[in-house]
Amino acid sequence: DAIVSVDPQTNSVTTGFETYRNASLANVIPSQSASEIAQTSELIDETGYCPIDQRTMQSRRDPSIYILGDACRAGEMPKSAFAARSQATIAAAAIVTDLLGEAISAGEYQSTCWAELDVHDAIKFQSRYELKDGALALASSSVSQMNEPETIRRANELEKLRWTKALLADMFSKG
Repeated sequence: DAIVSVDPQTNSVTTGFETYRNASLANVIPSQSASEIAQTSELIDETGYCPIDQRTMQSRRDPSIYILGDACRAGEMPKSAFAARSQATIAAAAIVTDLLGEAISAGEYQSTCWAELDVHDAIKFQSRYELKDGALALASSSVSQMNEPETIRRANELEKLRWTKALLADMFSKG
């Protein structure tokens, strides 16, 4: 059920089924949907997101448009930067194979989310997705363990930093 009210004076959050009181921290996230341009272009469905062919990231409403990331319904994939980048490579490959008149092969759909707990201490959740009956479904996943060695936590942090640097280079390179 949706959040009915938030009262910062009493640190309480009321939902349709319960009131949570004396919260030390409440993370209230509003309803999400695809952007206004997707809405006004009539690319969304009743969910507020854009339906796509999850094999290619191609819009089901306009096949000349490819949609990824937060705007699309991509099965069980999370709405994360890593997932969006993975979807972007799928869309790019789909466009190229279409232009060449070739058949598209199965792509690699992945997501990794890191959380930095402290300096040089990061955990991660990795997941891989594959098409099942036309929808992206979780194929495998792994998550950091409670008592991992410091070397693994540091490696997670370095991996996150390298991935972020590579993403920014891809997005903003002038070459």
